[in-house]
Amino acid sequence: MAEEDFTKEGDNVILYEGLDKMQALKLKHGEIHQNRFGAFYHDDIIGKLWGSKIVARKSRGFTYVLRPIPELWAICCFHRTQILFSTDISAICLGLDLNPGRVVVEAGTGSGVLSHAMARCVAPTGHLFTFEFHRKRAEAAAQDFLDHGFSPFITVTHRDVGMEGFKKPRAGNPMIVKAPVTATSLPPPFCPLAAPGTSRMPPDEQEDAFADGVFLDLPNPHDAVRLFPHIPTRNG
Repeated sequence: MAEEDFTKEGDNVILYEGLDKMQALKLKHGEIHQNRFGAFYHDDIIGKLWGSKIVARKSRGFTYVLRPIPELWAICCFHRTQILFSTDISAICLGLDLNPGRVVVEAGTGSGVLSHAMARCVAPTGHLFTFEFHRKRAEAAAQDFLDHGFSPFITVTHRDVGMEGFKKPRAGNPMIVKAPVTATSLPPPFCPLAAPGTSRMPPDEQEDAFADGVFLDLPNPHDAVRLFPHIPTRNG
């Protein structure tokens, strides 16, 4: 088996306790995770094969250590906003015809659940440009994407597209949001390697910019519809 088939310190994992309960955490030597089934030492999880059953040291309780794929992340993530779940997300990705190499624009990053799924669909040669008007939410989403290894395929921009559109923002308004700390990325197939030369710039700053699809999750999406001509499709 390959090295990436095993957990390591710094990995973000999901502990499966049941269909109604999952928890996300980052592995660190010496730490202990407490839940209703007992105390789980991170040292007992580090080095285990993904999907392994982890038994508590002082009880019969157990859990399973899983990779944070988008479907599981939607269940256990912190809800900064109301989120979508797998049924709706799959319909959206199918309707946008998302597949590797596509470029998609999302307005309304929110908790980033849909963003995770979109990025996985278009990776490793496509890209998602997502816009969020609330800076703290944009920063938190950027950190999640970094933690889960999706940063090469997602550019987060702090901007109110309903007011400013997808073009250059008003003076002094920060644009590209960078995650404030460095984190360990997950290996393929959940986070495919970025293609060489993949652009990280917003669509409006590229001379040959285009988008294959646009998804608006906004209170007043009609305010942004008039700005669509600034994001041409691949076929014009």
